[in-house]
Amino acid sequence: MTLSETLLILVPALPVMAAVVIAVARPVGERASRWGVRTAAAAFAAAVVVAVVVAVRGPVSAVATGGDGHALFGLYASRVTTLLGLLTTGVGLVVQSFAGRNLQGDLFARRFFALASLLTAATTAVAFAVTLGLLCAAWTVAGLALAALVSHR
Repeated sequence: MTLSETLLILVPALPVMAAVVIAVARPVGERASRWGVRTAAAAFAAAVVVAVVVAVRGPVSAVATGGDGHALFGLYASRVTTLLGLLTTGVGLVVQSFAGRNLQGDLFARRFFALASLLTAATTAVAFAVTLGLLCAAWTVAGLALAALVSHR
């Protein structure tokens, strides 16, 4: 696996890791916002590097195939999808940075940052999805995370 493939996988994986850490470790105080913002920034940086690689060398893909050669799941970055990846990770970074300052002392801030990280990962996976199964799964997770975030007071 090349570095560009690894970075392509890390773009949606980093926010997922943040959501899991925030949900499982239950960090106290501002730590949840720090986890969310830092991993969103790392995902955005990885998306920038992937965009540069795509602009210079062409499309990048990280696909797992079955025994018959068909794609089971995977990610594909073209010029259009890298722009979408930059958009989703950039918006996720801005939202979590803004929320980090405005949700200080909120009892449900940890829930917000876990859901915001999950939404960032899911929308990025929608942008980079290779298979219909991954697209549908990511779309469903994005919809559920967005619905839960809309209900945040």
